Amino acid sequence: MHANPSAERAAEAVHKSEERVAGLLEETRTRWHQGLGSVVRSRAPEPVLAVASEVGHWWTRERVNRRVEMSLPNRRLDALVIGVLCHLVCASLTEDRYGVVQRDIPKILEALLAFLTALEEYQADVNKLHVPLTQEDIQELPVKELAQRERVAMEVARAGEVLGEVSDAVKSGVGQIARTFGDKLAAFKFPPRTAQKLQGFLDYA
Repeated sequence: MHANPSAERAAEAVHKSEERVAGLLEETRTRWHQGLGSVVRSRAPEPVLAVASEVGHWWTRERVNRRVEMSLPNRRLDALVIGVLCHLVCASLTEDRYGVVQRDIPKILEALLAFLTALEEYQADVNKLHVPLTQEDIQELPVKELAQRERVAMEVARAGEVLGEVSDAVKSGVGQIARTFGDKLAAFKFPPRTAQKLQGFLDYA
């Protein structure tokens, strides 16, 4: 079936018109914001300008916890999948008579532990963003800086909760596998880094 040239030209014209309208809208909005900003700056009292500046900074700055949330957008589903996968691995000890699942256990554990390592490294990097306040800091730092550091502390704590949703699922699942298989895991070959991390779970199994 041949495309209709007239229809194609019409569709292209609509698309270009849509782009022009969007451009005009953005241009108008930008000018309105700039105009309003100049009016506010010229007439508003200094305290109001200070508050407006603080609100603007709060609104536009990148939040630590938000950045972490964006890196794990499907974290609840990830945690659920990890739990189901680990449950299947554990069930394979008694129900997988042909070893279909068990032959993939090294790959599964290697992937899970590598993921856990990445999460822990990310958590360590996030934790570095917050330095706990000392009593001396509380007494000497300006109120504004104290408030800012307190906000960062809250964001770091929330980021830890986000990462914990997935890392806790991995730890729980790998721990379940370690308890189920125990010494039987010695029959599998693991890369040195994986074996070392897995040993930590076996020690507490």
